[in-house]
Amino acid sequence: MTAFAACLFAVAAYVSAHVIAASWLRHAGAARALQAQLRECTDTVALGWKVVERVPLPALSMLRKDRSVRPRRQSQWTVAERPGLEWPEYGAELAA
Repeated sequence: MTAFAACLFAVAAYVSAHVIAASWLRHAGAARALQAQLRECTDTVALGWKVVERVPLPALSMLRKDRSVRPRRQSQWTVAERPGLEWPEYGAELAA
């Protein structure tokens, strides 16, 4: 199976090299002529750049008066009150 995979890799590499060479031959003349075409072009294009600053929007629930405000999650718990975050007894030595 390794020899088969190596043959497939070699065929893929050959096909890839062939496609790259064919595209170079097909587009080489246009690529060389592009620099001359740009030198001959007398028209100019003015580009104007604008920056849009994003500002955080308030939550939609605060804007709607017909909905009651949901209670906040238990993010104000202390580390000792959070469930599932205690070190096991044997893990305390490993953490130190």
